[in-house]
Amino acid sequence: MRKSQDVIEITLPQMIRALKKRWWLLCVLSILLAAGGFFIAKVTYIPQYSSTATFVVSNKTSQTVDESEASQISSSDLSASSSLANTFQYILLSDEALNAIIEQYHLDATTERLKSMIEVSPVSETNILEMCVTTKDAALSKGIADTIIEFYPDVLSRTLKTASLEILNAPTLALQPDNNHDTVTYALVGLLLGIAVAGFIIFMKENFSNTFLTGADIGNRLDLNVMVSVPRVVRKKRKGRIEPALLISNYGCGFSFIETYKALRTKIERIAHKKAYKSFMITSSLENEGKTTVAANLALALAQNGKTVLLVDADLRKPTIYRLFELSSENGAVGLGQVLLGQAAIQDAIVATKHSSLYVIPNFSQISNSSELLSSVRMKEILEYASEQFDYILVDSPPSGLVADSAVLTACTDGVILVVRQDFSSADEVTGVVSDLTESRAELVGCVFNQEEYSELGGFKPGSNQYKKYSYGYPISKVN
Repeated sequence: MRKSQDVIEITLPQMIRALKKRWWLLCVLSILLAAGGFFIAKVTYIPQYSSTATFVVSNKTSQTVDESEASQISSSDLSASSSLANTFQYILLSDEALNAIIEQYHLDATTERLKSMIEVSPVSETNILEMCVTTKDAALSKGIADTIIEFYPDVLSRTLKTASLEILNAPTLALQPDNNHDTVTYALVGLLLGIAVAGFIIFMKENFSNTFLTGADIGNRLDLNVMVSVPRVVRKKRKGRIEPALLISNYGCGFSFIETYKALRTKIERIAHKKAYKSFMITSSLENEGKTTVAANLALALAQNGKTVLLVDADLRKPTIYRLFELSSENGAVGLGQVLLGQAAIQDAIVATKHSSLYVIPNFSQISNSSELLSSVRMKEILEYASEQFDYILVDSPPSGLVADSAVLTACTDGVILVVRQDFSSADEVTGVVSDLTESRAELVGCVFNQEEYSELGGFKPGSNQYKKYSYGYPISKVN
């Protein structure tokens, strides 16, 4: 047997199925991170208000000129005025003005910190200078700009007597912040991050999954013969309507589902003919893997081929077959439990179903000491009698990974069929069951990969003909 813990290559259909299965993780992480992004945007948002003033920089002439000459001088001195604009950046941001601002507005800031709030820049290829003051308070931004304007004439008169600086546009009070309160963007980033994180978690979980995602996984990882892969069937629930059991006699199950059991029938008939086998035990590692439905449908498929078949409900802890075939313990009907306890004859427990040549030994109630009863001589006598009367005997046993009942039944049956549900029982659990069956000298004829939600070969499409509520020990009203 091969190593059960392997990294699996994930295909696109498998990833889609994994995302559909764990949609709640996508939703939870996306909502949480989107809400987190929104909260961060709210908490960290600091509005910034700007107040802007513009100045015209020019040279003072030493002589009086008429208007035409002034125009010529202005044009010729444009380059010089542009150069002066760079000098005025330092004049406007003098330490004298900055210290006065800090003192006037009681700012807890150094001159360098205050200077970082003020941007003075020349407009390209002009003699215009622009000053922009940005703080988190609109009134403060305007106040700082006004204070600088108050100080610059005195500083200018002491530093550049040949230049002039005239206000073109006075600073105004900002009515709206410069930066948007962009909570939507933060929330969207959180949403996308949540989707990415959830997708990564799901991918890693699937990639290192210890369950079986395809029938090929079983063959590759456990060296078991996978006879068929049964598609998962989903039927829409209709209010007030009880759906029939998921049996191949009901054509609503879909073509792929029915044909899969016909293929399983062919393989079982071939094994039975080759090895002269008549009795087969159907088991699984855990409950809810669908072993009872597999046993019932295989029995139906064999009966439809003209064989006499006896289906025995040996799951004394959670009997189910009587519900599948709508049998009742009323009118004195007896089950396997009464026969094993010596309260009824074998012949009295065999019940004909509405399906031609298919018979059932049901069980109607739970029995606590099931292991002792199933390992008794009486159980062996029941199966020996059945072998003389029927072409095939199928025994529905309890899950082998949960109780020891199945192990004792292997001594009474010719072969064992193991049902493994897609992405359900772990490789370790299945490996343990296979080891237990091997130690019991059971003939493991093959495996049925059950409830496969997609097919790599395109035999059926994901989402079509799937069955959702498939449980172990459910009432007939919930049988799908």
